[in-house]
Amino acid sequence: MNNSSGVSISVHQQSFNKMHLAELVSWCTVNGLVAILTIFGNSLVIAAFVCFKKLRTRTTYFVVGLAAADILVGLLSIPFWIATLISIWLESVSWMSNSLLYRAFIALDVFSGIASILHLLLISLERLYAIGWPVRHRVSSKRSYLLSASMAWFITLGTAAMFVPEKNLTHFPRFLVLQLCFFVPLTLLCITYIMMGIIVKCHTHDSNSWNHLKETKLILTILFLIILFIAAWAPFMAVNIIMYLCEKCSIPNNVVYFSKLLHYSNSAVNPLVYSLRLPEFKKAFYILLKDRQQRRHSSLTTANFVKEKNRSLRQGRNSLAKNVQKKAGDFSHIVDV
Repeated sequence: MNNSSGVSISVHQQSFNKMHLAELVSWCTVNGLVAILTIFGNSLVIAAFVCFKKLRTRTTYFVVGLAAADILVGLLSIPFWIATLISIWLESVSWMSNSLLYRAFIALDVFSGIASILHLLLISLERLYAIGWPVRHRVSSKRSYLLSASMAWFITLGTAAMFVPEKNLTHFPRFLVLQLCFFVPLTLLCITYIMMGIIVKCHTHDSNSWNHLKETKLILTILFLIILFIAAWAPFMAVNIIMYLCEKCSIPNNVVYFSKLLHYSNSAVNPLVYSLRLPEFKKAFYILLKDRQQRRHSSLTTANFVKEKNRSLRQGRNSLAKNVQKKAGDFSHIVDV
């Protein structure tokens, strides 16, 4: 997923035309900006979780897992994809011919992509459990949540490991597993959201104890995440399937590049959704950024104070030296007289 099979198929089954330098610079710049925003935004999510005890709820354990997966996209997947674009421009794609480096790139890309969708599924399932079985949810242990998150990472690791052995990267079992890892969680996401909507609607009469408005807002936030996920991944998956099933089909290069940029950008927009939809995260982000600015201002103020103090000390020493010299001259004049 996460461009894994898409990259391999696009390189081996489609002949890429040489890009102009302006095109290369444009695609690399945009992908680089997405990587920076992805790392920055999701680092804020993790920092907020660590610094603010109020955010350390059961749901945010999965939110932090999603942020960690998205950071991997910014740190590993996008830089490797930029290297792929440069290789295509240089017409030097020999390193992609089933080399260990390229297989590592595919495996890491698969790892980050599947981790993202599984954690999004865990967030939805956790909210369904909280809304449908509130009493059981309140007494559930933290251990069960950590176990669920661990299972998601192990499933991700096992799937990604399939791409490390030196075999044909477009091998059918791998392609099938990747499609299942996308469409099965997506189906479960849709079913989960429909069930949450039905449950909330059935409990509208009990809004005081049910905290109806808060639950509705959180469900809408999950809906936004799902819609953004589908919008970002659907074009890529469509290109991926067409390339695999139709070897004679030729998709324009820019369509392939754009589909990959689109699904990479999904990792950058998740923190934006949190800041706009969840007041707790919005406040935490504001405090973290404000404190950083204040620390920077304080450090600059301290540096200026030290600089001014040193300048005053130098001026004082120079003035003292001049006074000593003047008095020494007056004393020698008296002696001479």
